[in-house]
Amino acid sequence: MPYPYEPAVYASTKHMIDQYGMRRPVMHACGHDKHLTCLLAASELMHSSRSHWSGTLIALFQPNEEHTGGAQAMLDGGLYDKVKVPDIVLGQHSMPMRTGRVNIRSGPILSAADIVKIRIDSTSGTSVNPQNGVNPIDVATSIVVRLQSVLDVGISHEDYAMIKCEEIHAGRVGLDTVQEAEITLDVKSYKPEVREQLHQTIGRVAEAECRSARFEKKSQIDVKVRAPVTNNDPEAVTRLRESFDAYFKDNAGEGEPRRPCEDFSYLATAHNKRYAYWYLGTVDAPSVQPTLQVGTDAMAVAALTFLNLRLCGWPTDCCGHPISSA
Repeated sequence: MPYPYEPAVYASTKHMIDQYGMRRPVMHACGHDKHLTCLLAASELMHSSRSHWSGTLIALFQPNEEHTGGAQAMLDGGLYDKVKVPDIVLGQHSMPMRTGRVNIRSGPILSAADIVKIRIDSTSGTSVNPQNGVNPIDVATSIVVRLQSVLDVGISHEDYAMIKCEEIHAGRVGLDTVQEAEITLDVKSYKPEVREQLHQTIGRVAEAECRSARFEKKSQIDVKVRAPVTNNDPEAVTRLRESFDAYFKDNAGEGEPRRPCEDFSYLATAHNKRYAYWYLGTVDAPSVQPTLQVGTDAMAVAALTFLNLRLCGWPTDCCGHPISSA
């Protein structure tokens, strides 16, 4: 992530040019180094015990989870021309829970997210007589404030909905008047109907504020899908929950839907396959253990839930239930 490290023995001093052309520091935040370590360790564990299971295991390291787009970029780059399309896709990520805990639930577990850009153009006022125009910055801030009030009364409290202003860009250095302003909104929800309602609300509010300011031009709205809702497959979760309960006992549980977003699900839905995504507790990080051990074990246990184990000559699943051999 584009943040500098606090002074530490392992602090990176590397910088790079980001997608916006800005030079940024590089931090292994959000547990990236932990995720890499856990998946490498789980892969080594599975490889060393390959005589005890059958099937195909593919280990994927997905980039760009924070800004999303990493999974889609892998697909666009021909991922499934290089490896087989799996029958199920499994994912793990850290969450602020007690270290050593593994939580999973069926249904929505991460929100859908859109980036909505609103452009406002003012055709009135000049540098000679700026008092004759309406400042687009005033209109932009009015839109942002009104969206919050509308959100409070327009969405059921049982449904999650969020509209957050991330950026406002306006004006140019050396000019006395502001001719345009652009707002960037982060819009999140779980239900498709709520998502559509949020889009309609944004358009209605932007149009009303521009009309109130007597702008000749309507606002221009551009919606870009940042990530779909991550909606865990119920059958897969049932099997994983049984495996996690058996292995982690009191440290396994049912997670709550979280606000972050992630395009991980594209790795499965691109070919109509099932997927499941769970949380790894790391609230005590950067404690190395039990974080790495539990993260490694969770990945291995999850994989073995769907591969064919061979114990005493009979193929079983991770909980010892007989299954047909692949």
